This record gives sequence, C-alpha cells and structure tokens, in this order.
Amino acid sequence: GAVVMELVGFPDDESVELTALLAATQGLGLILAMWLYARLPRRQVLFSSMSGVIVGLLGISFSFTSISKYQGLAMGSVLLYLFTFGLGFSSGPFILDSEVFPTSIRATGAATGATAMWVANFLVSATFLTEVDSVGESTAFLGYALMTMATLAYLYAYMPETHGLSCE
Repeated sequence: GAVVMELVGFPDDESVELTALLAATQGLGLILAMWLYARLPRRQVLFSSMSGVIVGLLGISFSFTSISKYQGLAMGSVLLYLFTFGLGFSSGPFILDSEVFPTSIRATGAATGATAMWVANFLVSATFLTEVDSVGESTAFLGYALMTMATLAYLYAYMPETHGLSCE
C-alpha cells in the first residue's frame, strides 16, 4: 500500500492517506464479489477478476518506465488491480476450496489451500523490496503479471466449475 504509493512518487504523508483509498477500493470489490459469486459461475467471476488484475499489473509495470510521466496511470492501475483483485481473486480461492473437495477431506483441503495462499503472500511481501532493488519496479510488476497469466492458464485448464453443484 503505502510503499507502492511512495514508489509511485507520492510523499509519505499523502501515501498513508492514499492507502485508505486503496483499502476502500479493494473493499468495494470484495462486497461486489459476494453478490457475483452468489449469482454467476465461479470460473467466470474468478477469470474476469484475474484478467483485471493482469491489466492492472501491466499498467503498473508500464507506468514505472517513466513514473514522473505516468504517475496518473500508475495510480489508476493500482486502483484497478485492487478493485479487480477484490472482485474475485481475493475471496475466490476460499470459496472454491470449500466446494471442490469431498466432505471426507474438505477441511484438510481448505486448510492446505489457505496455508499455500498465506505462504505465497508472505513470500511476495518478504521479497518485494529486494526484487525491486534487483530488477526495478517495472520488471517486478511485469513478473507478477506473467505469474498471474500462468496461474490463469493453469486454472482455465484444470479448475472445475462448482456453481450450482451439490457439495457431494
């Protein structure tokens, strides 16, 4: 949040205030996700969300090629990323984990999925600044976009649709 806003060029005092806007933007996406996941196919919601995340990450990556010139694009791309992340990629894995496993292993499957997600979150958080120092902001965000594209391709090929199905 605030670190990315500082990288974009906002001063410390503004970056903290902008973090509230970022949180509200993702929160709005999460609220809409509740409605979307209740009414639409899981794959449609998740894949649409991931597509928006990819566009946001690519926008952030491009912005850092000349951040002084593209600061507005960077801010808009961060907001797009957070909103579309909230729309499905944030809550979707928890929903799907609770639906794809049979009752006999559902708790273990859901716990394993949640643990994997938190380990991945930790690794990104722990390595982000080192990665930026090593390869630069633009390449770091491009890498995240490419990883999200690979994840989308994998899920498209292997993730079943669970909307409207019984849990057994």
